[in-house]
Amino acid sequence: MLLVACGALLAAAGLAARFVPVAESETWEWTSAVECTATTPAAERRECLTRLPAVIARTEVGRGREGRSWLYFVDGRPLERVSVSRKGAEGFEPGDEVELTVWRGGVREVVGEHHAWRQHIPEAGVVAVLAALAALAAGYPGAIVVLRLRGRRRPVDEVLPSSLPFAGALAGTALWLLPPCYLHPTTLLASPRAIAWAAAGSLATLGLFT
Repeated sequence: MLLVACGALLAAAGLAARFVPVAESETWEWTSAVECTATTPAAERRECLTRLPAVIARTEVGRGREGRSWLYFVDGRPLERVSVSRKGAEGFEPGDEVELTVWRGGVREVVGEHHAWRQHIPEAGVVAVLAALAALAAGYPGAIVVLRLRGRRRPVDEVLPSSLPFAGALAGTALWLLPPCYLHPTTLLASPRAIAWAAAGSLATLGLFT
């Protein structure tokens, strides 16, 4: 089970790490997108922002914290409904005049006079931190496995050392590793200062594990 847990955490870390540049690219493309104009070619309208007026007909708030919620529009225009967060649905009322922002075929924003909902786009820094946490978490069951393997060669009555110091070393590694992962998710080693930080942190981690 420990090996399975270690492998699953490492796989999750690898998957999250692969998604980091995708998240950064999508965030940049969304924030840099401009509004479509009358002269924008049809083939390019998917990449620009289309703003459409609408009126809220009713809201449907999902059950539970993660319940799926919906906004319905009068006369089904410009579309029948759009899925939003629970908090997003709670902020609108029937009759509210809103503006929809459409990008890449989906509604990304619903903005009214007193409330606004925006589709969440994962930040690259957050994804990088999750990847690093998963990789660090995989080190703990891995350490337990190593200790047990070492214990097979020792007398039966000898007590194995605790695995808690390994947890402390992993926690110490997180202290220096997570901040740069969040701040520089795709350029972690792009500057001499970052390289020096990583080198110093790696030495500290080596000392902790020793």
